[in-house]
Amino acid sequence: MGVLRHEGNSCQRHRTGLVEDERQNAAKALTELQLKERSIKRLQTPDDLMGTLVFLCSSDSDFMTGQAIVVDGGSVFH
Repeated sequence: MGVLRHEGNSCQRHRTGLVEDERQNAAKALTELQLKERSIKRLQTPDDLMGTLVFLCSSDSDFMTGQAIVVDGGSVFH
């Protein structure tokens, strides 16, 4: 989770699920459990976040404030 942009009273955040990374050291059992609970049955990659990050950093999100956008493959939904 990270703060992406702050202008005046506008602050946006993104929340991710378990992201595939060469430095990842999550136990295999934990990874399998998380994938079982997701709507999308694969690990998230950094590319899965790009559209959301570009949107939040653009002027298209100028009228948003105090939002947390969840990009987690459906873990919260499921």
